[in-house]
Amino acid sequence: MTDLGETLVQNDAAIALLGDASTLTGLDRVAVYRWFTDPDARRVYPADDHDLRGRVFVAELRTALARQGAGSRAEQVVDALLARSPDFARVWAEHEVGLVHGPAKRLVHPELGVLTLECQKLLDVEQSQVLLVFTATPGSPDDERLRLLAALGRQRIGV
Repeated sequence: MTDLGETLVQNDAAIALLGDASTLTGLDRVAVYRWFTDPDARRVYPADDHDLRGRVFVAELRTALARQGAGSRAEQVVDALLARSPDFARVWAEHEVGLVHGPAKRLVHPELGVLTLECQKLLDVEQSQVLLVFTATPGSPDDERLRLLAALGRQRIGV
């Protein structure tokens, strides 16, 4: 992903877990933009995590803006969100930086329910790219469900 949360590539397991982001265009490619403009973008996280997740997205955008500077894509995202989302404007005005979600993330899969996964974030500072690696405790129910998703890939579970 880029430092703005634009998906560059996904494997089949990531698509099965998070949905296919490769079809998105324009600002919809940016995770924080979708978070504040498309209610469906929040479905991947439990409702209890939405406040923190939104604040983390905004803090990450603030960091990207500081790195990219004026006239950048990050500034375009900020300007578009300030014009479109009062919720974003409220969180942006809090000026939080360095906020992180933590290594464990709860993700909601439409057929498998909530999975609690460890998320490693590998950062390439020179290219402003991030690799997310999701794992589960070996032998846990989440591990079994993650393995099922990896095996099925883009296929649907159930009906």
